[in-house]
Amino acid sequence: MYRPRRLGALVAGVLVAVTLPGPAAAGPATRPAFGDLSAPIRPGIRTETAGGRCTANFVFTDDRGRVYLGQSGHCSRVPDENAPFDTTTCEFGRQAPLGTRVPLGETGISGRLVYSSWRTMPEVGERDPDTCRYNDFALIQVPASAIGAVNPTVPLFGGPTDLNTDGIRPGDLLTGWGASPLRQGVRLIEPKQTLGVRTHPSGRVHVVYSITPGVPGDSGGPYLDPAGRAVGSLSEITLDPPAGNAITDIARALAYAERHGGVRGLRLVPGTGAFAGPVLLRALLASPDPPP
Repeated sequence: MYRPRRLGALVAGVLVAVTLPGPAAAGPATRPAFGDLSAPIRPGIRTETAGGRCTANFVFTDDRGRVYLGQSGHCSRVPDENAPFDTTTCEFGRQAPLGTRVPLGETGISGRLVYSSWRTMPEVGERDPDTCRYNDFALIQVPASAIGAVNPTVPLFGGPTDLNTDGIRPGDLLTGWGASPLRQGVRLIEPKQTLGVRTHPSGRVHVVYSITPGVPGDSGGPYLDPAGRAVGSLSEITLDPPAGNAITDIARALAYAERHGGVRGLRLVPGTGAFAGPVLLRALLASPDPPP
């Protein structure tokens, strides 16, 4: 069985083709009243949970019209050098409690942590080692009063167009985003051009190789497949390939969250902007000007 070698999870900003029936993308009838493309709460913004800085991946909603931003489950781990964690047995150390306030970028608006796989899996007695290691996902609920400041479109690239439920193939050109403060505000290295390397047999994680690999603070960032579908979020770095990244499969993580997180009808919200991913990124890399 393939297992990518872990150098370390991108823990909370501190150095991080399997067919699956899963949650569907939200249809127009269930879409809340989101803002336009200039809305400040969106995929790719920075989040801060219990001091851990990460990157939001996608926007989600549920049957009650509540709105969520996704991030990595490990973003809510409370740093404690005396409490090491083991990702193969669902022993993750101390976690921020549900309800923890999470500032959303530089908007002055805060959401609340309402689900974290790293908190939930020990609570439900999860024993599958692949699920323990690779199911790395959390949800931040956006206040109802701030939904008009949310737009689900991935910056620069557009999308997501839908939810990827069949994984990736080696050589697939993926696009991603990371908002680590270590990038010192250099916007040119926030977007990512990423090649698919392989998918773990469990389907829960995909290994990719990026020209600008994930760095601390990029954890949770969104990744889109060649069709613009939401495929993963940044979870860890690997030694195989060197400086590669492992991205948690969003469809499987979302299905687990709906089953164990008490959120009925949890689903991805497609972007309102057309997907221009790989074509736009090639043009960007050939340009001396940074993205807007």
